Amino acid sequence: MDYRALFLFWIAGILTLITLTDSQSVQKDPKKNDPEKRLFNKLFKSYRTSVRPIFQKSQPVKVEVNIDLHQIVELSEKSQFLHMSLWVRMSWIDEHLTWDQDKFEGLAEIQVPSRDIWKPDITIVNNVDDSKSAMKLFSDTPAKVYPNGTVYWLTSSLCKISCKINVENFPFDEQHCTIVLSPWTSDIRFINLTYGEPEGNSGPFVIHGVWDLQGIPVEREEVLYPCCPDPYVEVRYTVVVRRQPNFYLYNQLFPCIPLMLISVLVFCLPTESGERASLAVTLLLAMTVFLNFISENMPPTSEVVPLLAQFFGAAIVLLSVCTSVTVLILNIHYQGEHGKPTPKWLKVIFLDYIGHYLHIKRKPKDRVNESKDGTDGVEKNGTFHASSLNTVYDNRNGDMDMLVSQDSLGHQMQNINCVLALLHEEITTRNREKSRAEDIKEEWQLIAMTFDRMLFIVFIICNVLVNVSIFTKVAFVYVDH
Repeated sequence: MDYRALFLFWIAGILTLITLTDSQSVQKDPKKNDPEKRLFNKLFKSYRTSVRPIFQKSQPVKVEVNIDLHQIVELSEKSQFLHMSLWVRMSWIDEHLTWDQDKFEGLAEIQVPSRDIWKPDITIVNNVDDSKSAMKLFSDTPAKVYPNGTVYWLTSSLCKISCKINVENFPFDEQHCTIVLSPWTSDIRFINLTYGEPEGNSGPFVIHGVWDLQGIPVEREEVLYPCCPDPYVEVRYTVVVRRQPNFYLYNQLFPCIPLMLISVLVFCLPTESGERASLAVTLLLAMTVFLNFISENMPPTSEVVPLLAQFFGAAIVLLSVCTSVTVLILNIHYQGEHGKPTPKWLKVIFLDYIGHYLHIKRKPKDRVNESKDGTDGVEKNGTFHASSLNTVYDNRNGDMDMLVSQDSLGHQMQNINCVLALLHEEITTRNREKSRAEDIKEEWQLIAMTFDRMLFIVFIICNVLVNVSIFTKVAFVYVDH
């Protein structure tokens, strides 16, 4: 009996020693008592990422999503997309990831790799980035899990979304690009998508050199697609940006205004200078270059014409008309060089009516005294004074062999009178034709001057109307915004 009692006492001592040794080793090695490790072992021992984290399978998982716009990389008017950097915040309750804090030394939060937990198949529906698939738009950042099962996932995305660009008010335009977040395969029976904040957060936004961020309003919509009987939930964030027009004002619009003013001065350039047509063509080519520069940045659309393109288009039309009428005015001005008579209706319209209101009057004519035509001794009736040609021969040096008879002298005077009469008539006719040619030339020049001045006034009015209409529309655009 004594040996048996001694044996039992020896066994009890060994067990006690082993227990004390284990307790001391546990205290010396805290890894074996790590609450987070024990929690991970408990939570993920039988966890499946493909199973929805809800016990009542007839109910959808409620997912809350919010976005922070970090940066606008590019807004392409030609390709019509918005390239940007987003921070996306999602949260939901995973009923498979709950624990009692007291059993795990008050552990209130753990971080787990997002690939190891269930995630909603939410993506950006209107993504046009061909380098990334729909399900790989968001980075695999770790997620935070709380004791009540709340999962908070903060991820980022560098994405391109399709954006219909409205360039009607370019360069004073405001663009609305919508980010459509929706589950890719899960309809409203499985995932109920909502948003938590009434507007997207623009706190971390990096200021862009071209676009000013005006706001990111959000709305929720249930969309029914033809493929599926149940609707899908979409959360739409609309990125509202307004263009800064300073670059286009100082580099395109303001240089164009002096060109339009110079086009008016084309009509002030004297016709005899020979530089009017070349100046008009130079202005037209310069305006065309400006228009081509703008069209390179515009989307190839036929829906609307940009405001700046309207301005340049109107300027090109005015300069084209200016060039055409300049050629017409030059043609009219030099019509008199060919002696072409002025039509009566032209004289009535331009000289009598329009010229009267524009204060263009004919110069008073200096009538040539018809009695003096450059042939001395010829009277108005063409007769010649015989006394002016009777030569008294001085016979002081000797006897004359022959005396000219008075009858012979009279006959010669008659012949001379006939010749001088014909000469007088020829000179008078030429003077009359010359005066007539000068009158015709002056009439054509006066018609060209009247036409020139009339178009000068018309072009001033057209330039004023174009500029007022464009800038009035710009003012209304700013008031609407």
